[in-house]
Amino acid sequence: MEALSAWNRAQCALQVRVLLLLHNKYKELEMGFEIERKFLAMAFDPEKADGIDNIVELLQGYTAEGIRLTKRYNKKKKETDYKINYKSGRGLVRAEAQCAITEDVFNALWPLTKNQRILKTRYIIPQKIGELEIDVYHGCKMLPLQVAEIEFPTEGAAKVFDAKTLPEWVGKEVTGKAKYINKNLATKITGL
Repeated sequence: MEALSAWNRAQCALQVRVLLLLHNKYKELEMGFEIERKFLAMAFDPEKADGIDNIVELLQGYTAEGIRLTKRYNKKKKETDYKINYKSGRGLVRAEAQCAITEDVFNALWPLTKNQRILKTRYIIPQKIGELEIDVYHGCKMLPLQVAEIEFPTEGAAKVFDAKTLPEWVGKEVTGKAKYINKNLATKITGL
């Protein structure tokens, strides 16, 4: 992970900084790793699921370079925020650089994501290990598509986690499968 981390972190930081500097809106950049496992959740029914703590509407778009813009509406807080990020790598552990941006920056960059966009509703259910996030995709050619993901504090914790402790509607693991990476799904969404 160390060799992967140095190169991928540098690549992430450079991609995001260059784009932000081009638009003269650089803010504090968060660097780190995303350690998560993904599962299909086709049997998830938000009307019947227990423990939903929050619902977030996400509009995401990807530039040709793989930079992601996100507009996120948090229904619990009744707040909208905007972020830009870049992830490098595939699988359980990925390097990630991100920072908050203004609505104006989001709107200025949004046209760069034409034909590479996602609209999804995220349901958040607390678990002992962390939050289980279920993404229900809208307008996807692969409909219906519902994916559950859970982030972990360490790679070791992710590897030893017993997926059998998740709700019964959590299905087959798809961690690292190219078909289920949001950047790839963005090309299969229609009407955004």
